[in-house]
Amino acid sequence: IQDQVMVITGATSGIGLTTARRAAERGARVVLAARNAEALGKITAEMAQAGEGALYSPGADLKERQGYEGHVCESSLYTRLTTAFGR
Repeated sequence: IQDQVMVITGATSGIGLTTARRAAERGARVVLAARNAEALGKITAEMAQAGEGALYSPGADLKERQGYEGHVCESSLYTRLTTAFGR
């Protein structure tokens, strides 16, 4: 997964958090998404301090398709991740 860009939902706890950390440790660039903006900021800062590429997208409630589509458009997630990671 070296140099792959991964969007990981539920990234503030459980499987989402573990997946994000393990992927970043193995060289993936991760985009963290979850509803808890404060926790996302903290986790992203920890990953950056460890030299791991991470970007976060706060307030993502992706239970329904409308929430995902609205979130991507409103936060310009696509623009942010392509700017940060080049794709």
